[in-house]
Amino acid sequence: MSLLISSKKLVAGVQAIQEPVFNQENQLVWREYIGRQIGLIKKYACSEIIDCIKAIGFSPDRIPNYNETNRKLFEISGWQMTLVKGLVPFPEYIHLLANKTFPVPTFIRKIQDLAYTPEPDICHDLFAHLILLCNQYLADFLFEMGRTAQVVSRKSVTALGRLSWFTLEFGVVGHGIETKAYGAGLISSPGEILKPSSPEARIIPFSIEEVIKTPVKSDIMQSRYFKLSSLEQLEECRKYFHYLRMK
Repeated sequence: MSLLISSKKLVAGVQAIQEPVFNQENQLVWREYIGRQIGLIKKYACSEIIDCIKAIGFSPDRIPNYNETNRKLFEISGWQMTLVKGLVPFPEYIHLLANKTFPVPTFIRKIQDLAYTPEPDICHDLFAHLILLCNQYLADFLFEMGRTAQVVSRKSVTALGRLSWFTLEFGVVGHGIETKAYGAGLISSPGEILKPSSPEARIIPFSIEEVIKTPVKSDIMQSRYFKLSSLEQLEECRKYFHYLRMK
């Protein structure tokens, strides 16, 4: 496990959040969704993701208290949450990332949409994305990407988007024939998390050069994955981000 160093002193600087109110149906959706996904994650995700879930303290029992989660996140990584409604405009999104702030909605899907919802909700953003910030390599990747996206050309922003898609959303990791999920798009979806292990999956060794040449297809189930040998390999991306900023 590679968690950021915990610092009790950081907690004093965390910003308070207006606590959302969730009803019984919302709590039912969370219990059903998280209970199922954690079972799948234990089988199909890498050990670092399981460690992140334990570190942030998410469980199927209840939707987590936002302020409590925010304090834990800040203590682990120095990141904070901010509440948003719907999609965040790109300039605002990268500004938040560059300031180690992650946007989190208060919307949760309906019980009939348990498997998928096109609208960002807490099952995807709070559960799947936020836990990535409990891992040093993933948190550093997101921070450096945000910093870089603020200053580079449109062409370079496209490259950053592809790197994000094939890592933070649909990234896999493993040695040899082992392939485990770590991307939020995989660990948040009961269907997608199975795909990298399926016979039709195309697993390609991770290469920045190959990733930035590969178009994103967001309207279909994924079938092509770029596999890291370990999450530490994401350090290559940090060097690439630095190179783009210096151009």
